[in-house]
Amino acid sequence: MDQKTNQPTKKQMNLWFIVSLVLAVALVGMIAFSLVGNSNKEGEMKVIKSDAAAKIVMDYINEVFAERVGEATLKGVVEKNGLYEITVEVTADGNPVEQKVFATKDGEFFIPQSFNISETLTQYRDFVQQQNAAAQQGAGTPTDTNVNSDANVNTNTGAEVQQ
Repeated sequence: MDQKTNQPTKKQMNLWFIVSLVLAVALVGMIAFSLVGNSNKEGEMKVIKSDAAAKIVMDYINEVFAERVGEATLKGVVEKNGLYEITVEVTADGNPVEQKVFATKDGEFFIPQSFNISETLTQYRDFVQQQNAAAQQGAGTPTDTNVNSDANVNTNTGAEVQQ
């Protein structure tokens, strides 16, 4: 500082400017890095394109299941509920059949079948209700025939009735 005016010298101002500039650049770099993220973090999934995941699944199906279903053909792939829904055509009993299978977005897991929980639960509840209604209806009506009405009936053919 200048002794007479009590103000910083040009050399001191340049030093503070350089330090501030370096800290600002470091701060911007840290913010940018945190926004972009690090794709190699533990627990993070590497997402691949839907076409790449479909190719992995098709190769798997054609290698593992080809003897049973013939060669599978890719019909389409869309993203659905955080997975890739892959429509394939396979042969079942000599007829082509479209089937939806799923793959994780990293292409690591193949999910051959899925259930819509709410639809399946509704179907199950309807089934149970029908079974209960049938059981109640059957228990409430008396039967006209009594299989035990004749105590002397012998079910063995050719045997005499004992009295």
